[in-house]
Amino acid sequence: MKTLLRYGGFPKPFLSARDASHRKWLRMRRDLLLREDLRDLSRVEDVAAIELLVQLLLPRVGQLLNYHNIVHDIEASVDSIRRWIQLLNNLYYTYLILPYTHQVKRSLKKMPKLFLWDWSEVPDEAARFENMVASHLLKATHYWTDKGLGNFELYYIRDKEKREVDFLVTKEQKPFLLAECKLAETNISPHLHYFSQKLTVPYSCQVVLQRKAEGKSLLEIKPCEVISASDFCQSLP
Repeated sequence: MKTLLRYGGFPKPFLSARDASHRKWLRMRRDLLLREDLRDLSRVEDVAAIELLVQLLLPRVGQLLNYHNIVHDIEASVDSIRRWIQLLNNLYYTYLILPYTHQVKRSLKKMPKLFLWDWSEVPDEAARFENMVASHLLKATHYWTDKGLGNFELYYIRDKEKREVDFLVTKEQKPFLLAECKLAETNISPHLHYFSQKLTVPYSCQVVLQRKAEGKSLLEIKPCEVISASDFCQSLP
């Protein structure tokens, strides 16, 4: 789990598990995406501005993505930033998770959260861990949907009272799984309790990185129970 969090899920840096190799691979991947693939897939000429945008996005991973705030840091319009982020999504460099608005009064309607396909680039450990869990859940929703088990989607949930849970998986647009991410905190988040009861979610848990694996399955735990990151990720396809 420590290696996965530090070096990401791409095979080469994960298997080598060396800082020098990891840095070289990150640089080569970013150069390939931004200097070659981006030019092939779009007519964008200002690659330097998009490279700056990427640097500005890294400390914003897992946060509400406010396009207007980014405008103050880069000389571009909101429409340009939206278009560039969509290009980064198309290149599988970033992806967005939208807020869940059904059954939640005074929920946020528009602001997404941004994550990276390679979470190892995220500088802050807590944000990197949240990104890693997001990627595991996104993979699971794709798998369950492709297997014909239902239409699964991934959201976050937050209302205007700032009650928030990191992730909500829905099945046929109905709440299915709530997951809150913590590095070490084992006291259950009151927001997780609140939304678990309000939405009557079948499965809800607090995923803790620094908790020893106990061999628990996600399907076996009680509502709003703590589960180790290792057990949680192994419970997902």
